[in-house]
Amino acid sequence: MSQHLSNAMPITILDLLSNKIPISRYIKESPILAKSLNLYSHNKNPEVIAMLDETWLPPDYTIEQLLEMPSDSIGHKLSIHLLAMNRNQEGIHSVPGTARFPIRYPISVEKLVGNRLRQTHDYMHLLTNFNTSQLGEAALQAFYLGQRSTILSLLYTISSLGSFITKAGQVDLLEAIINGLDMGLNAKPNSSFTRFELCITDNLDSIRRSLNIIPTSGTAWTFSEVV
Repeated sequence: MSQHLSNAMPITILDLLSNKIPISRYIKESPILAKSLNLYSHNKNPEVIAMLDETWLPPDYTIEQLLEMPSDSIGHKLSIHLLAMNRNQEGIHSVPGTARFPIRYPISVEKLVGNRLRQTHDYMHLLTNFNTSQLGEAALQAFYLGQRSTILSLLYTISSLGSFITKAGQVDLLEAIINGLDMGLNAKPNSSFTRFELCITDNLDSIRRSLNIIPTSGTAWTFSEVV
């Protein structure tokens, strides 16, 4: 008689740290992640609570509208950033995040958090001055971790640390993570959930100051100059 018994061991955080499995599989199969996400959903930040209470939707702007904004504004800087992404990556990156990741109510806390972070992701690249290389993305995920924006940033950072541990010549990766974590810890809480679309014509540096984000430059994970 055949037996349908599985000898497969449950995956653990060590599998992620040692790069044995991709993050996508860990998210899908981890026995502890669902519980962790559930715990996070009850630790709502005030920005998310307000969005849910108001069923707030960010206004959409086209690239053309952003380009016409003052040259020192976060909106204009965003348009230049998106156009550069369009040259270097897939064309979809030239579309602002609000159009790519729309929010539709009713919506769960988890999905709202995820969509809003995706909507503001390009703003955060500008504010932190972290570029879009692998190192830059690792630094930004560490920033999210310092902010406790989402538990998924912990997984990305653990995966990056696994690369540092298992591969030689990864010193820049560790430094990028430290830089992002330090910046996130010192910035105003919940910076990534700021309603940037409502201050789209404001000066980029003034928004940085209001969020206590102090960008760096001259590294492999930052833009060559502070944008």
